[in-house]
Amino acid sequence: MKNNVVKILHIFVLVALCAVAPSFAQKPEIRPVGVDTNGIEIPKPLTIEVIQTPETRLYAIPAIVTFQENSTALPQWVSQITKASASSFAMERLSELLTISSEVLNIIGKRMTTAPAETLTLSESDPALKRAATVSEYLRTVWGIAAARITTKVNKQLPKNCNCVELSATALLKPVVIADTTATATPAIIRFYSTVPSSDENPAQWSIHLKQDNKALRSPISGAGRVKPVVDWKINKEKNTIPLTNSPLKVNLEVRYPMLPIQRSETIEIPVRVAKLIQSYCYETLLPFQPTETTLNASHNVALALIREKGWLQAASKVTVQCFGDVPVADAPTKEFGEKQRVIIAQRLKAIEKAFGGDLQKSAYKTEIAPNLTGYTPEPRNCIIIRIENPIP
Repeated sequence: MKNNVVKILHIFVLVALCAVAPSFAQKPEIRPVGVDTNGIEIPKPLTIEVIQTPETRLYAIPAIVTFQENSTALPQWVSQITKASASSFAMERLSELLTISSEVLNIIGKRMTTAPAETLTLSESDPALKRAATVSEYLRTVWGIAAARITTKVNKQLPKNCNCVELSATALLKPVVIADTTATATPAIIRFYSTVPSSDENPAQWSIHLKQDNKALRSPISGAGRVKPVVDWKINKEKNTIPLTNSPLKVNLEVRYPMLPIQRSETIEIPVRVAKLIQSYCYETLLPFQPTETTLNASHNVALALIREKGWLQAASKVTVQCFGDVPVADAPTKEFGEKQRVIIAQRLKAIEKAFGGDLQKSAYKTEIAPNLTGYTPEPRNCIIIRIENPIP
């Protein structure tokens, strides 16, 4: 009886192995190709070329904090930290456009702690000064700023019911300057073609793994169910995943099944070449505006003065000015609202041109009323972004 049971088990194992065997007959396959910015595949063998460019970003500090209507509490868009975390706040880490604007009170608080002689004036149109008191309280409780260094007053020149607090302190409102090095990869898109051998089970999950120097370059490109035969990786949309060494990029496809063993493709190597030649120096400036503001305020003027002082704007500069309204013009709820946005943006642009005067070379200058800003999420509103590109001397 015992021998019969053993024979039956042997037969069962052989049948099970025969059923699984076809799954190991062929591995999944993955094939990467390069795709240019127009979506056309590049026929030559794929090599990722990376160019690193030094870039300086200059962010003007908002001179006004706008509150929600009928509210004296700090608005949600203003970043609020605890007193315990104030000591570790570092402006060098602020790299996102909207982060700079949202951190306005923390930037001022940090600067006041390092420059004890500086004072701040908070003004608003409401004689009750409740919103100014809210800003003052935050700076005093979180940053430990002495009450004597903060003055609150009524400013009758501000529009009535504007729900805002104006910040006045030239030194405290100087722009934030961040030096960085940006990387751009060519081709701009890596396209992966994948094939998976047929089996009795559908895949439960698939993943494309990308490694460089034995470390994951980014989280796997993955999905549930059947493997997508074509997947595009828009490498320049994910700046922190661009390879920065000359080591090859290693890619493989992993397929998981509900019951069958995990299947993996052979590892494919994509050569990487990081260019040492710097093609240009780039400078980017963000000027935030209030919704109806059309003239340059003190904070804007300080930022533009710094551009002139540093000599960033040169005769050979390529200048792009991107203009953003309260909402994208194309998405305006009414024709009248859209036209009003166009007028406001045009007035802001005229103010920028007047401020630069003859230094702005029309031959190398263009403007855009842009519906969104590629690479930044969420989209900044009511601002002008000035991008200056200078060739290597």
